[in-house]
Amino acid sequence: MTGDGAAKAERRGWRRRAVTFLIGFGISLIVGRMFELVSNRETLAAAQRVQSEWFTALSKASPFAVADGFNLQLRTILAEGQAHLAFNDAGEAVNVTSDGDLVRPLVAPFRAFLATVVAFIAGGGAVNLSLMAMGALAVGVINLRVSKGRSAFFNPAPTNYFFGPFAVIAAASVIALLLKALMLAALGGLSWLTSLAGAAAGATGVAGFCWYCVVKLGEKGAEHALTPRL
Repeated sequence: MTGDGAAKAERRGWRRRAVTFLIGFGISLIVGRMFELVSNRETLAAAQRVQSEWFTALSKASPFAVADGFNLQLRTILAEGQAHLAFNDAGEAVNVTSDGDLVRPLVAPFRAFLATVVAFIAGGGAVNLSLMAMGALAVGVINLRVSKGRSAFFNPAPTNYFFGPFAVIAAASVIALLLKALMLAALGGLSWLTSLAGAAAGATGVAGFCWYCVVKLGEKGAEHALTPRL
């Protein structure tokens, strides 16, 4: 296929995905409206509360919140052991500053990242676990495109251990920001139809994104399985 032909096929693919998303979103809105009509007040309030909690979790997972959390963890770790109480010859308590730890500054970024991941997951529960999975899928698809279909992983291989986790949480936080914007737009524009418009948009967006990534990664797996090994 020529370059122009490939570009046209790519544009047709994105148009098809947009139409599929709109159809799925429309179905989700109808389901949300029907849910409102048949649910009692307590059940509807619980559903609206879940939607609100979803917004809160996405806000905590935004790139700005994650960056602030990482910065706080890093400063806390670097400050560990720098000062402590001791007693002088007279038995008086004094503040003593350590002479420095050469290892701590080297491992501090990695420790701060691990602490940030733990806080990221704990802060949003199932929502943030889903975001981490979506972030991993996104990184795989991006690597496929950058490597022109050769691999879903970073190259060379050791890069996956060091840069991979950072890439996943960065992708997850960007997805959280975009997903929240999508949900806010849906809720702001279609709340007259259903008060669960934000949840409808979020569910459709998550399902569509995951399906796209799985299909793209599956195509690569099928290619490996069907390509003869010489």
